[in-house]
Amino acid sequence: MFSCEGVANIFPVRSAMEEPSKFPKILKYTFLLVYASNVLVGVTGAVGFKQEINTIVINNLPTDNFYFASAQVIYAMAVVLTYPAIMFPTFETLEAKVHKKFPLFDN
Repeated sequence: MFSCEGVANIFPVRSAMEEPSKFPKILKYTFLLVYASNVLVGVTGAVGFKQEINTIVINNLPTDNFYFASAQVIYAMAVVLTYPAIMFPTFETLEAKVHKKFPLFDN
């Protein structure tokens, strides 16, 4: 689920680099590393647990234990709180366009 949530941050990261021309190469290797690690973890889990696992991984945790139930709550909070991080570059871009079109709002 969280594999590609950072995609919205690609443009701000590239613009902050000292040498943006190296960005495509770094991005390619980063995506390959993330993809390979996700495949490795997924295959290891599938081989280790076989038919005992649910498709939704968080549902595999028991709900009668306080620690596992709190892990589910923390996971839900993490999902909700990632929205601002994902939307920040979008709002930053829109804000720049609005300030360019309507300079009246500049301080």
